[in-house]
Amino acid sequence: GFVITAYGCTHQCSFCAIPKMTRGKYLHHSAGAVIRDMRLLGDVPFIRMVDANTFGNVSFSLDLYEKIMQSGIRKKLFADVRADTIVKNPDLMKKWKEAGLYAVVVGFEDFQDARLDDYNKKYEARVVHEAIEILHELGIVIVGDFIALPEYDEKDFTRLENFITAKRIQIPVISVLTPI
Repeated sequence: GFVITAYGCTHQCSFCAIPKMTRGKYLHHSAGAVIRDMRLLGDVPFIRMVDANTFGNVSFSLDLYEKIMQSGIRKKLFADVRADTIVKNPDLMKKWKEAGLYAVVVGFEDFQDARLDDYNKKYEARVVHEAIEILHELGIVIVGDFIALPEYDEKDFTRLENFITAKRIQIPVISVLTPI
């Protein structure tokens, strides 16, 4: 089943249209509305929170975690999260794992500082490595989003493949950068 917890993103990644669509705002539903929507799904065992940045407001995410735990809802949850949010808030990820967080989509985009800087990710490559380590320690499945530049050659794809394999990214998703 699908549930929307939030809409928008305050980050300004160079390749992403979402902040432009929401004028840089991050809006979230009330925790009560999210719990209501989760309950409406009935016996569906898996809930995909279809947000661009599910944990974009940490205090709201903690409140929602608490409401899920209190509600007795026990389902496998799937969310989107930034690598820097994971590294800055490992306890948040641990709590969400307790609440049923099964898998996360993480927009890593790349694993090299220069490209992360070009994408305006606002963090260094070490954050990507730390986030992956935290998720593996917690046993959360990683859906890793990566960007392939149009000028990528075989060496670039081999480096990306080696990184994905070495870091044990369970579900890699590679998108070719297209102008927006």
